[in-house]
This record gives sequence, structure tokens and C-alpha cells, in this order.
Amino acid sequence: MPRSIKDSVVVITGASSGIGAELARQLHARGARLVLAARRLEKLEELTLELGKAHLCLKCDVSISSDCERLISVAVESLGRIDTLVCNAGYGVGKLSAQTTRDETRKMFETNMLGTTHCASLAAQVMKRQPKLDGYRGQIMIVSSAAARRGLPMLGVYSATKAAQLVYAESLRVESLIDDIAVTTVHPVGTKTEFADIAQQQGEPFD
Repeated sequence: MPRSIKDSVVVITGASSGIGAELARQLHARGARLVLAARRLEKLEELTLELGKAHLCLKCDVSISSDCERLISVAVESLGRIDTLVCNAGYGVGKLSAQTTRDETRKMFETNMLGTTHCASLAAQVMKRQPKLDGYRGQIMIVSSAAARRGLPMLGVYSATKAAQLVYAESLRVESLIDDIAVTTVHPVGTKTEFADIAQQQGEPFD
């Protein structure tokens, strides 16, 4: 049974630009109720203004546990349920794999992987208690990458975080069947976003 988007509650992390922002625009056009989260609150406010101030926006750094907890809590308190959580927040550092530092590696995993797992865990606890709509209690969507299946030069650690997301999602998908929660992964190949510019700024040229 197809799930209805109109009036569904969708929480999107990393919604200030790129895939997250464009997803917000398309879901808004189809009548979803959105909770938009990102570190750059000013960008979220610009987006919500563009969308007619129709949605809730929250400053949220998913590498911080308390931010994840506040996001899920505020979403439920404000809109009553969570139909879909989109774990989209993430970034890469463009450097040779062997030259990526321990600190850079840790920070990428804290955002890309731990931010995903913590938000997903919190949302799943909410979803399993809420009534079903269109056959499901909720959906967890993880924006991974084609790099999850084939590591990319200059983005080795980033690719590892995406592979970790994928393996986690495959386990979570089976575990969540009993609770009627759908788990989906998305694997973009290349997009016109800020990702490449940010990765290059934080890394170094590849000669």
C-alpha cells in the first residue's frame, strides 16, 4: 500500500542545503508537515521563509547526543508523531586516506554514523508506540551514498562512514519488521550541492 505524504510528519536532518533542502521543498509541495534540522539555523530560517513559514526548524548538531534527543522530543511534542525520519546530515573531508587524522576520522563518524544511529534509535522508540498509517508505524530513511559500496579516492574515511550506515540499516530493517517500521537507504552518486566544496576546503588537493 503506498504511503500518503500529505499531512505526514517528516523530520529531516541536514536540511539547510543540498539534498535535505531540496527534499524539504518537494515534500512541502506535496503537503507534508516538516521538522527541519541542521547546524546552520540561519539557513533553515531562509528555507522556511521560502516555504511560507509553514514548518518547524531547529538548530541541531547530530554529533551531540542531547541535540538528537531534543530534535525527536520537540518533533513529537509539536506534531504528535513521526511518520518518517530522514537521516541526511553528514560531511566528508577530502584527503588521502592514510593522511586523514584520527580527529578528522572521529568527527566524521560522530556526525555521519553516530548521528544517524542515535536519531534512528530515538525515532524507532517513538514509532513503535504510535498507531499505523497506510500499513506502517513509521519509516527511517538513511541517506547513504554510492561510496558505501565502493570507496572513493580522497574520501576513504567518508566512504567508510557511509558503508557503516548501510550495514547498520540492513540490520535495522530486519529487526524493525516486527514493529511495522520501514527502513530505507538512499545511495546518491553525484549531486550539485555544497558537499564537494566543503570536503575540499577541509582537505587538500589531489595531485
